[in-house]
Amino acid sequence: MRKRKSIYQLSREHAGLTRKEASEKIGFLSENQLEKMERNKSGIDPGDVLAMEEAYGDYTLSSQHCAKCCAIGMKYDKAVELRSLAQIVVHAELAFTKFEACRIRLLELGTQDDLQTEDYAFLEESCKSLKELGQAGRELELLLRISNIHKPDEKLDGDA
Repeated sequence: MRKRKSIYQLSREHAGLTRKEASEKIGFLSENQLEKMERNKSGIDPGDVLAMEEAYGDYTLSSQHCAKCCAIGMKYDKAVELRSLAQIVVHAELAFTKFEACRIRLLELGTQDDLQTEDYAFLEESCKSLKELGQAGRELELLLRISNIHKPDEKLDGDA
């Protein structure tokens, strides 16, 4: 019995592409290379992940790669999920509220020359709040990237 499918294979299959079709769409990766990547038999260059992301239309793939497959990302990153605007706003508001509660104390600590041991837990919690705000920002960035919303100065096809 085969192991679980990799994020790369799941993404390709979700896009409805065979390896051959994906290879043709990407242009510089062969079917064989894709199979090796999907089966974790070869390393994956970040440029390959970005190419798969574009070809498959799965703009969470690079985030998943960083959070699940890259040693640095696994330590410091969290995969971005595709959420609705309402979910993102609530997520951001909760994170902002948590951060706002500690903002004054952070400012006070920022003016001190040396920090005390008892400040460590507070700073850890503050760090989590800031990371959550950043995560909400990344989620909104993803939503903008895949949505049909256009910048006011962008002309759509058929606009004069």
